[in-house]
Amino acid sequence: MNKKGSIHVVLLVIGVFAICSFALLTFLIADFNSTTSFVGVNVMKNLTQNIEEYTAYKNIKNMSEAQLVPMFSLRNINDKPCFYYEERDKKAFSRLQGDYGALLFSVQYCP
Repeated sequence: MNKKGSIHVVLLVIGVFAICSFALLTFLIADFNSTTSFVGVNVMKNLTQNIEEYTAYKNIKNMSEAQLVPMFSLRNINDKPCFYYEERDKKAFSRLQGDYGALLFSVQYCP
């Protein structure tokens, strides 16, 4: 047996294992970052569905706004019922001091 060639094979196998492990770790970190950064997409999808349902109730079933406001929990902004949602940073948790975290994004739609 030739023992000189075995050290090169061992180093090659260890190097390939290290590169594959690093690649898997990178993909895992990237997947975690992408799932936490697209929170607003689901919010916008739900908001769009609520707006379509609101217009269907208003136009097709001829329901008044007084009935629709509690149904969709709308906020009055400038004396108009509006859909409103805001997302705050949940890591900044110091509600005892009155801080609700930094505002990440907010959505407002007034039909």
